[in-house]
Amino acid sequence: KNRSNLQALVWVVNTDSSTITNHFTLSKLYLINQDKIWISEPEARNDDNVYEFKFHAVSINGPRWDTGIKVDVVLEVTDLNSNQPKKLMAKDQVIERIE
Repeated sequence: KNRSNLQALVWVVNTDSSTITNHFTLSKLYLINQDKIWISEPEARNDDNVYEFKFHAVSINGPRWDTGIKVDVVLEVTDLNSNQPKKLMAKDQVIERIE
């Protein structure tokens, strides 16, 4: 297991392949590692090679956690039309080393 500064690449995907609108922002990212929580503000990434039903963002300079561990990921998504935040959760996501 290696220790390095954590970077998080997160994807929001419409499972029905419908286009994701630009009427929302990812306001916060929470990575929960047992009793430790890294809170960040992910930066949206635009990529012409990404399908219209996918959206991704990146957070960098996270804590030094081991690779191979499982964390829970919570995204706070804010609807820009209603200004209402919602939370999306993905449990047991493995932190992997990217070469």
